[in-house]
Amino acid sequence: MISVPSEIEGKVATYGEIEDAFNREGFVLGGNWEYDKGYFDAALERDGGETIYLRVPVEVMEGELDDGGARLRFHQPFLVRHVVHTRNFSDSIPLVDQLPGQLNTLVNQFQTPAEVDGDIHDVDRRVEEARAAIAKILPYVQ
Repeated sequence: MISVPSEIEGKVATYGEIEDAFNREGFVLGGNWEYDKGYFDAALERDGGETIYLRVPVEVMEGELDDGGARLRFHQPFLVRHVVHTRNFSDSIPLVDQLPGQLNTLVNQFQTPAEVDGDIHDVDRRVEEARAAIAKILPYVQ
């Protein structure tokens, strides 16, 4: 995990005000949220079974996280590397046989990582990419 100091820390917004804009910029509410806290995740890079995610933590000050009127406070973003086991298919396998594997890739982000908090290489570049991504969502928060 690599912390990314940012101006978004301490900013406030309602879920309904930011949901569409964040989604357009590639930030989605991570699947492991609770009603009082969660993460907006953006995949900065995918390579095979490895993904570098920018996670922007939020706490709910008022309401419940998935409610449009929920007031959120943002905390310090960070980068994580998520590695999942992938399966390669041979060209000789019929499309029907491939379907379960293809469906499995849709939920790979919810798998327990093969490497929890794997090493992130080229840290300076990754932090700059993260700051650029945060700059795109910063106008939507107060």
